[in-house]
Amino acid sequence: MKKLLILSVAVYFLTVIASYNGFTQSDIRADYTKLVLPDTGGFFKSTAPVKEDNLSGINARAIKDFKKSYKFSSEERWFKTDEGGFLVKFSLNGIKNRADYDKKGNWIATTRYYTEKELPKDVRAQVKSVYYDFSISTVEEITFPEHLVYIIHMQDDTKWMNVRICDGEMDIMQEYLKQ
Repeated sequence: MKKLLILSVAVYFLTVIASYNGFTQSDIRADYTKLVLPDTGGFFKSTAPVKEDNLSGINARAIKDFKKSYKFSSEERWFKTDEGGFLVKFSLNGIKNRADYDKKGNWIATTRYYTEKELPKDVRAQVKSVYYDFSISTVEEITFPEHLVYIIHMQDDTKWMNVRICDGEMDIMQEYLKQ
């Protein structure tokens, strides 16, 4: 379990997997707030998309969960991952999404990608109260079984910054000076 957790954390934007047995709530939150954004994008590295007419290689449990959870999705594209899991990219209400499943078809996380306009007002106020000179370019909202994490990509005249909010706590994940 620890190996899988370390692998997941190293590969996904700041995640832990679905099993939190043995951890207290504060321990879990501490894990999220210490995570760093890896240079590789996404939880799993995906291979080529699976053809729509041949989903036989995708775990039936993952497909069933996806169909139940995202009934009104469109543009769905399934991928097998190098680690044996599955991911599906899709649109829902005009917002790009990605759902990750392990090799047994268990849901791990869903990531939504949107702009500042769709960001909840309380989260936006929390960010803008500190970084009022920054403009928000993209938001990643990552939903785990027990947590909701926001990664807010921002910039001002001199730098780019990625800020993470988890359980109401905000911290800087990455910061780059512009040339």
